[in-house]
Amino acid sequence: MKFLNTLARVFFTELRTIFTDGGAILLFLVANFIYPVVYSTAYMNEGLSDVPVCVVDKDNTKSSRELIKYMDASSELKISKSALSMKEAMLSFDKGEVNAVFRIPEDFEKKILSSVQSPVSIYCDGAYLLYYKASQKALVKATGILSKKIEIKRLMNKGMDYNSAVSSSKSIDLKVFNEYNPYGGYGSFLIPGIIFLILQQTLLIGIGLLGGSIKEKNYFRFYKVFDNKKGGIPALILGKSLAYTLVYVFNFVLSLVILNDLFSFPNKGLFINQLALVIPYILSISFLGLAVSTLFKTR
Repeated sequence: MKFLNTLARVFFTELRTIFTDGGAILLFLVANFIYPVVYSTAYMNEGLSDVPVCVVDKDNTKSSRELIKYMDASSELKISKSALSMKEAMLSFDKGEVNAVFRIPEDFEKKILSSVQSPVSIYCDGAYLLYYKASQKALVKATGILSKKIEIKRLMNKGMDYNSAVSSSKSIDLKVFNEYNPYGGYGSFLIPGIIFLILQQTLLIGIGLLGGSIKEKNYFRFYKVFDNKKGGIPALILGKSLAYTLVYVFNFVLSLVILNDLFSFPNKGLFINQLALVIPYILSISFLGLAVSTLFKTR
């Protein structure tokens, strides 16, 4: 009973300290709202559309023009420029007028009609993964359509009627379902990890700040009374940690449940299962924070 009384006293005292300290409120509450909103807003667009690109068509044949038409018809790309040379295209790229450059090689039509591979090159800044992904996705779709059309024409030249040629040209129908990232988006992949990092960093810094305040303002008199009591130190550590856990479970619900729904990020886990992960996570950070906070003499 004494242990529980001590635990409750420390718990409510620490909660009062958190909500009456401006720095603690800024770290424990305000930062845990602002940072998730900022990051979620930045990555809310899982995919890009109408990315401006430049095409260098070195073949200039019916097949190469069809490929360009199919790329432009995709939702991901917009063929905003064409260039006669890579030098001209890269100049537009460096100026930021386009986000990717496609190069269709010489003998493109001749090779594909002969069933020989003729690779189309993409030049894109790898630092911008969404641009690269959109460019690659549009090219794969366009080459797939062109290849299918050429295959149908080849079969019809052998004497097949159109419907039979279409049926014979069908490849394996591959359907991909991304269980926890349905759009294959960068935001769905990145945001949960960032949220957990924000929870960790703000909690560690906040506990360090409160630890410095205790020494700076000589609040040890309150905590010293537990030193000589049986079970006093465990009750002190657990009471403080439970106070932090209560605040950060609220932050977790706000960041990874409410904001997830608000920004339409996928959330497949059951809430009770998420809590089973989050509560030990927060407690472990709290214990680490309390240990490290003993090193700080000032706020």
